[in-house]
Amino acid sequence: MPAAAIRPATRLRPPDLIIQDELHLITGALGTTVGLFETAVETMCAWTDQYGRIARPPLVASSATVRNVADQVRSLYGRDVTIFPPQVLDASDTFFSRTIPVDAAHPGRLYVSLSTTGVRLTAAEIQTTQTVMAGAQLLFDRLGAAADPYMTLVGYFSATRGLAGMARYVQDDIQTGLAGQYRLPAAAPPWHSVRCSEPGRGSPRA
Repeated sequence: MPAAAIRPATRLRPPDLIIQDELHLITGALGTTVGLFETAVETMCAWTDQYGRIARPPLVASSATVRNVADQVRSLYGRDVTIFPPQVLDASDTFFSRTIPVDAAHPGRLYVSLSTTGVRLTAAEIQTTQTVMAGAQLLFDRLGAAADPYMTLVGYFSATRGLAGMARYVQDDIQTGLAGQYRLPAAAPPWHSVRCSEPGRGSPRA
């Protein structure tokens, strides 16, 4: 085989975009430290265009609770800020969503919250999961395929410890309770699946 050729490497193209998530967390002492590093990052990412002008990559920051965003962005990055999407005049019609009146074609959604004061969290999770899945099975027995979307229960947890614990309860206590309720073997429950997910992970975990 021929010998490998050695070729000089030219400068790689700098990043075209910088994304900063959870902007509201970068305040106080952390904001001071991040501001120092951002100055170095911006210097390394800048380049000179064909007209001799210094070009910098645009910066996109996201936050749901930031205050005084113009002052914070100016202190961190030395830039002006443009809020996107802009504030709207009607809360029912935003860039992300639009309220549709409830009718036969658009039945809407019903959100229910539970207050578990005085009850252990574990017991509340087990009882709630078992009750919801038993109700889904009842709907499926009565309505058939129309109730199929309710046969999967999705749970979100803020820590891996809670996720692992609930996964164990689903495989043990909840399946046993449902199997006894429907007089079916524990290995063959009538429901489809229970999915538990930890925020920040790519895919749900069964």
